[in-house]
Amino acid sequence: MMLQHRILESNLGFEIWGDFGTLYDLRKLVLDAGESNSLVDYEGITTGLAYTIRKAYEGSFKQDTIRVGDDMITQYGFQVEWIPFLIQVILVRTGFSVRALNKLQRSQLLYLEHFVEITINAAFSIEFAEIIFRMEQLLGITEDKLASILDSRVEYFSGLSVQKRREQLAILIGSFHPSYQHLFSKLVGGV
Repeated sequence: MMLQHRILESNLGFEIWGDFGTLYDLRKLVLDAGESNSLVDYEGITTGLAYTIRKAYEGSFKQDTIRVGDDMITQYGFQVEWIPFLIQVILVRTGFSVRALNKLQRSQLLYLEHFVEITINAAFSIEFAEIIFRMEQLLGITEDKLASILDSRVEYFSGLSVQKRREQLAILIGSFHPSYQHLFSKLVGGV
């Protein structure tokens, strides 16, 4: 797998770019995480990510051609927003935490985690450690609990300025944890 990112100027999210094979493998990994799993809904929000990835490598979104040696390779890009994507990645990790991984799935999951960390660090270098820490706290929480509050967090985050997005992403990710949902009330209410 070889993924690339391009951070959006608005810092609402970023673009993910990859060739056909990379995106095909990523989609399969996302779908495998929800298969036969009680923590991740196979028809839930991770399936939405898999659908977007499929539409990307089918050419429905952005395309670019790059030269690698003597070959021309088509790359496909699609846009994701920070909060839904990070929650989807957490759910993929949660999905694989309760099932055996083969070597290929293990290497792909490690690569996905690496890609996510590099991308977060590129956009939120100062807040990087806090964001990763908050994401780690959400591992093992069922999809229904995370999905039930996703829309309110996305709506709030979308209304923030670029600087406020930088400052508050870690808090918003942390507010998905049942023990820390009061953090969101404080952000919205200013208490």
